[in-house]
Amino acid sequence: MRATRVRLIVLLGTLAFRASTWQASLPRDVILLGKIKQKMMQNLSRIPNYTCLETIQRGRRAPERPVISIPGNPFRRTDVVRLEVAEVGNQELFAHVGEHNFEKSNIVEFAQGFSALQN
Repeated sequence: MRATRVRLIVLLGTLAFRASTWQASLPRDVILLGKIKQKMMQNLSRIPNYTCLETIQRGRRAPERPVISIPGNPFRRTDVVRLEVAEVGNQELFAHVGEHNFEKSNIVEFAQGFSALQN
């Protein structure tokens, strides 16, 4: 039993040393990104369930406009998508405005039915 405990301590020490050596060889920005992701996961785990109304103004670049942006609005508005969004248990659910049946779907798929200008 004592030999097993000693082996476990040696193994954990070796793994900790290798992990610290591996982390030191990573670029600073990669380490920072890892820490940011970890912090965001902690923050997201504490978000309460909620609903909100989301308004998306969709548009297309006018064909006569160059690719380079010019002052003003180079986009022509095609429609406005309004939907209810619910964040429940780390899932984003969608529903049409005023409806109570939220669906688990991709927002792109959900908004495909909107083609006319809606307010």
